[in-house]
Order: sequence, then structure tokens, then C-alpha cells
Amino acid sequence: MNIKYEITVLPTHVLVVGEGMYELAEVLRAIEAGFKAASAHKRTRILLDARKVKGNLSLMQRYEFGEAVAQLYGRRPEGSFYRIALVGNEPLLDPEHFGEIVAVNRAVPYKATMVMQEALDWLDIQSGPTDA
Repeated sequence: MNIKYEITVLPTHVLVVGEGMYELAEVLRAIEAGFKAASAHKRTRILLDARKVKGNLSLMQRYEFGEAVAQLYGRRPEGSFYRIALVGNEPLLDPEHFGEIVAVNRAVPYKATMVMQEALDWLDIQSGPTDA
């Protein structure tokens, strides 16, 4: 496995921290695990910290990521709603936000940013990502 991830359930959200080389299937496995933790613990906000995930995605890979996240979101438990923010660095994250646009255009409440505080604000989380 190229991606290692750790899930922490916090009072306000689920935190998924990833590390390693980007591979779509493994990233989706981590996101799905975050969805399951959110469902099990009745959280509606998921923070994906990908600042230690490396990779330089092509435009097509960015499209595939956004499409796959939308499909995964569409398979969430009926009646559940998750607001998702992803924090990462270039070149993994595209400054033009193409993958984000693809997901959002498919009705996923999703934000991709390179700034942790921006992700926290979008999720309406007042404390830091690992504060209990």
C-alpha cells in the first residue's frame, strides 16, 4: 500500500490523515473509511489532511478523482450528509481546483485547499483539527 491513513473521531468531526504516494484506489479507501467513521459516530464533517500525500496528477487523474469522490458520496448511507474538506499541497492539489469543481458539480459538499484554517472555516470548526 502506498497510502497510510489514520482516522480520529473528534467531538466536531472526523479527521483522516494520509501519508504516502497518491494512488486513487487507496485514497478512496481512506475517504470511505472516513465516511464510515462519520456515520458510526454521527458526525457530518470530515477533514481530510493530505499534506503528507505526494503526487503530481494529470488533468485526467484530477477528473477521475472528482468523479470517484462523487460516486463514493452517492453511495453513502441513506439520509446521511457529510461536508468534506481536503487540505493538501501542490502539486497534489491543483491551484485551479479542477478535481474540486468536478465533485462539486456532482452535488458533493467538498472544498479543497492548501490552507488548514480555510478548511476549518469551511467546515465551521472553531478549534484546531486535532483538538479534543
